Amino acid sequence: MIKMENFFEDRKTKIEIFNKNVRRKNYVISKVDIPDGLFVKCEKCNEHIFQEDYKLSQYVCPKCHYHFKVSARVRIDITSDKNSFKELYKNMRSVNPLEFPSYQEKIKSYQDETNELDAFICGIATIGGNKVAIGVLNSFFMMGSMGCVVGEKVTRLIEEATSKKLPL
Repeated sequence: MIKMENFFEDRKTKIEIFNKNVRRKNYVISKVDIPDGLFVKCEKCNEHIFQEDYKLSQYVCPKCHYHFKVSARVRIDITSDKNSFKELYKNMRSVNPLEFPSYQEKIKSYQDETNELDAFICGIATIGGNKVAIGVLNSFFMMGSMGCVVGEKVTRLIEEATSKKLPL
């Protein structure tokens, strides 16, 4: 019986030491500093995706297959052969022929936001080695609205494709 009492007393002392030194110890948990832009968060499943994996998967979530919204330039880059895209009509600018109030300010804000002059990007590229005329609306620029520049670029691109006998 004496041995069992010593065992329990010894055990009780060890538990008190453990509680004092380990359990009640104030742990300092420091925040890990993750650089901005290292991960992208999926808008559908909230999965965190490495930026490089995000690009390699062509902006599709590897977990839920959600397709991210991408700019016109990214869409052209994904679709056409590497470094084959040559932009046409890139210096065309919107005007306000119907004199809508604040239209020029609105256009300027979208130009600053997207770093594009208008919503339509077009040119000549190759896809799988085949020469094509290609154009993409940029949904980030006035939600891809069709203004006079968009209409003019689409028309010119169709004419270019027709004259050079290129698929559009």
